[in-house]
Amino acid sequence: MCGIFPYCSFLQEKDRKTICETLGNGLACQEYRGYDSAGIGIDGDRPGEMFIFKGVGKVAGLRKKIAGSNVDTSKTPRFPSHTLAEFTVVHNGITDTEAVAILSKYIYDSHPDKRPSFTELVKTVLKELEGSFAFIFNSSHYYPNEMVTALRGSPLLFGVKTEKKLKVDFVDVEFSGRDSDAKSSSTRTSWPSSHLIRTDYSQRPPPPAASAGGLLVSPAGPSMLRTQPRAFMSEGGPPQPIEFFVAPDAPAIIEHTKRVLYLEDDDSRTSLRASCTSTIELAEIMKGKFDHFMQKEIYEQPESFVNTMRGRVNFDHRVITLGGLRAYVNIIRRGRRIVFARAEPAITPPLSCVRSMRSSPVSVELASDFLDGKTSIFRDDVCVFVSQSGETADTILALRYCLGRGALCVGVVNTVGSTISRETHCGVHINAGPEIGVASTKAYTPQYIAPLMVALQLSEDRISLTEHRNQIIEGLHALPVQIKRVLEGDKPVDADLEG
Repeated sequence: MCGIFPYCSFLQEKDRKTICETLGNGLACQEYRGYDSAGIGIDGDRPGEMFIFKGVGKVAGLRKKIAGSNVDTSKTPRFPSHTLAEFTVVHNGITDTEAVAILSKYIYDSHPDKRPSFTELVKTVLKELEGSFAFIFNSSHYYPNEMVTALRGSPLLFGVKTEKKLKVDFVDVEFSGRDSDAKSSSTRTSWPSSHLIRTDYSQRPPPPAASAGGLLVSPAGPSMLRTQPRAFMSEGGPPQPIEFFVAPDAPAIIEHTKRVLYLEDDDSRTSLRASCTSTIELAEIMKGKFDHFMQKEIYEQPESFVNTMRGRVNFDHRVITLGGLRAYVNIIRRGRRIVFARAEPAITPPLSCVRSMRSSPVSVELASDFLDGKTSIFRDDVCVFVSQSGETADTILALRYCLGRGALCVGVVNTVGSTISRETHCGVHINAGPEIGVASTKAYTPQYIAPLMVALQLSEDRISLTEHRNQIIEGLHALPVQIKRVLEGDKPVDADLEG
């Protein structure tokens, strides 16, 4: 599957028509991922009943099928305490989903004397699974009013929507991880519950101390925080209505809320996560006056270049300041070499400029070659990972390969809160905005500028390069105007082609 979009609410009366529209819109926002079929399921009127709508083709065909059904969409779904439904699983992956539901039932039946909690059951299921996935587990019969999410190597985030400000915006989240030999994270949501995570590079904690044997030293003791269970409360005290939206990426959620939280792999204990507000605007994922998203994103390139440099390049004083690297600049300068890791279609960094800025060796490797070729990575290397989505599978595997060898890892990504942005030590967000078109355009070109800005900041300690640096900065200042001028010449070109 290419995308999932679960939805649930607490103290909210929603009829089936509204729920179907919400689910349909969530799936439609993920159409750019490409798929051959779509379907939704909602609770029925009688115990154990679930209305399933599915079919081959786009979401528009699914909407017609729902409208033409004999299901009363004016009613509100109920969650009875005794139903005939056993286990329902929604899966964002490529394996047989029904096998996971059957395995869940088998494990439950295997413990007749002491029934496991829903989280314990899911943890046991995950131990038997291999590969990447994102799951939503539900069981109205055995675990009413509960939902468990689990993922491994596949992005998943929650959107949280409330009418009033929350008095407490975090709760304990149960994880299965290394301590229990399960290599995935799971979250049980009992209405309501959630956890939030900080994803801004500029708010990262200080870097660990340097050591003689390498660039970084692992911190002593556990790095997770613990907290007592809390319920979502309003400023006045009692629980308030709340809605949850789940999706692989933010564009499917921002129509409803900008309050988002990200799940991570391999967490092993309860963790306190700070809240995160998505910066994506709804207009950014709409086509507007353009014929298609790729055309729109091509014409957004001047703005994306400006956004990449905004607040970072002082053209008057010719100074580069990258907040996400500030605490790590001296560590990077001491690195033995710089290795850029990329996967298609990530652009090849401007090697000639980067090499001219640094005296240490600079190289570019395909991310897929790191594991296959067992690339030699050492503790005093600096590895830079370039990815638009921050979820490129080969690049993530290369990142974890380098982390395991003690190298300092730097991310250059476009998507805030992505796996690469969370797992690297530091990095740069290119701030090009969401990219819907499959062929990368407005994020592709700023990926060339971001590594160049990194090199410019690292070279500030070399006086001999001052003139060269100033020339490059002046070129960056003129670049957005030059791109805009090129794009303004599209009409004569179109006329020639039509003629």
